[in-house]
Amino acid sequence: MYEVIKSKMQSDAFGKDQKYKSMRDCFAKTYKGEGLGGFWRGIGPTLLRAMPVSAGTFATVEVTMRLIS
Repeated sequence: MYEVIKSKMQSDAFGKDQKYKSMRDCFAKTYKGEGLGGFWRGIGPTLLRAMPVSAGTFATVEVTMRLIS
């Protein structure tokens, strides 16, 4: 849920084209415009990305530990 808000805040423009004044404003506008489902948008790709990233991190730590032991 916070990833959606963070992504919207990061991609928001500056100055007069800025959509969100704060995180609270972003949260409110997302809920009003998209409902609760708007906070779960993109969860599938995020979960699919998490597994190989975690596996790669685990493998790197294990190899490093073996090399320094």
